[in-house]
Amino acid sequence: MPSVRIARRSKEAPYLIPIGERAEEIARQFHEGQLDTVTALEELTKLREEALAADDARKETKLSVDGFGVYWLLRHRMELDEAEPIAEAADRVFDAHPHWKAADAEEREVRRSLYKVLLDAKVENITEVVGGLLAMLKST
Repeated sequence: MPSVRIARRSKEAPYLIPIGERAEEIARQFHEGQLDTVTALEELTKLREEALAADDARKETKLSVDGFGVYWLLRHRMELDEAEPIAEAADRVFDAHPHWKAADAEEREVRRSLYKVLLDAKVENITEVVGGLLAMLKST
């Protein structure tokens, strides 16, 4: 199952977590009879292609793992055209606060800085976006 491999790689590739979660949902729907075999395989194939594309894109970027996670989620899940400059700004924030995943004060600074970056980029639902990004990145 693709999500098992994705779960193993989540520390080095947190951007794969949403893909793995979606794969688990497809498997659940299939087992519950909500999806037929062909549809489930098509959906899982799309997710595999997305995971491979993410890995290829990650190799071509200079972003940190967390910065790339921001980029991938904004660009490919939220379809924001301006995802790259936002991810670069987020990368600088993560670099300035290297212990943000363990230190509450640093996490607050990261959160505050990401709000500003997303507000400047006129992203909607900033609270949900920042919460989702940080939850994804902290789950690694």
